[in-house]
Amino acid sequence: MRAAHPGTRVSLVEAEPPRSIEMLRNGDCEIALAFRYPQVRGADPAAAAEWEDLVVRPVLADRLIGLVPDGHRLAKAGAARFAELADEPWIAGCPRCRRHLVEVCESTGFSPRIDFATDDYPAVIGLVGAGLGVAALPELTLESVRAKGVTAIRLEPAVQREIVALTLPDLAHVPAVEATLDQLADAAGRRAPRADGRGRPVGVRPPAHAKPTGSCPSGRGDPRSRRRFDVQERFCNRCTCQVPAAPG
Repeated sequence: MRAAHPGTRVSLVEAEPPRSIEMLRNGDCEIALAFRYPQVRGADPAAAAEWEDLVVRPVLADRLIGLVPDGHRLAKAGAARFAELADEPWIAGCPRCRRHLVEVCESTGFSPRIDFATDDYPAVIGLVGAGLGVAALPELTLESVRAKGVTAIRLEPAVQREIVALTLPDLAHVPAVEATLDQLADAAGRRAPRADGRGRPVGVRPPAHAKPTGSCPSGRGDPRSRRRFDVQERFCNRCTCQVPAAPG
């Protein structure tokens, strides 16, 4: 990409929706990475309205994985239905992720008892490892954290979040923006989830993060008025391909 677009520089700004969508609309970035749960009825009541006038580019499907403490009654099973965790204390994530969790659990017949809530994935995993509850996290999160004292299990019914790249219609055909969208999709297509001998996902070493900063690569207008170009990336652990990641 850099060879084809030598003037392109990429920077990273972390923001949860709806703030990230506001940044996109206000010209503070050209691409925003976000996620939704299309399988969960009512889990994203605002997503349709937030994105209806944006270009939505699907990037990656990321399955929810169950986390239980080592030694838990379901740790050796390798898989469990959500209903089998109905009586467990839960550790939830950010407000939007928490809503997704509640919707998923209620769709299987119970309301989760949430004892802890944090948007810090390592903290969630640490609390599970300390035996304080169970959790359901996107599989992608396990690639950046070494899970000590925690066993990952498949959850049924399967629930996936869809990670998407969002941009404005007038930016979608800007060469540098279009190339970045293509790179994100291509990198995600090369990604294969890692698993142990039982088919369960396993954690891997933390990826490197590239955080250069620069001005808008579109090349339009006076350089002093160019908008910042922000996109979140990370490198996979098996090669140098760029793999997209979404917050929360």
